Amino acid sequence: MIDEDGNDVEISDATIYVALFADEGGTQKISDIKSIKFTNTSEPQSVKFTDLEVDPTYYVFEVDESGNPIHEINVDGKKFLVTNYGIKIDLEPTNKEEYAYFTNLYSVN
Repeated sequence: MIDEDGNDVEISDATIYVALFADEGGTQKISDIKSIKFTNTSEPQSVKFTDLEVDPTYYVFEVDESGNPIHEINVDGKKFLVTNYGIKIDLEPTNKEEYAYFTNLYSVN
């Protein structure tokens, strides 16, 4: 997570959730919800989705614990905006590994 100036923000304890969807609107969830745990770190964390078909287009969203796409989270009393909403992933036969990065941006009001 970063602040509005691009600096890493260390957080004491947070879990964010992500899921894959079949549509760019985030209405057709097609995967389990994966959790990403942050504890006293600003270092990037990751999850991996496996056994995906090559031809479909996938969209990865940050979601709440119920799997609903979200636009912001609250951590350590600070609001972070999800800046990558519905990241498109196209798997191709020659490149079966695709990466998506979320950036949660903390903005001081």
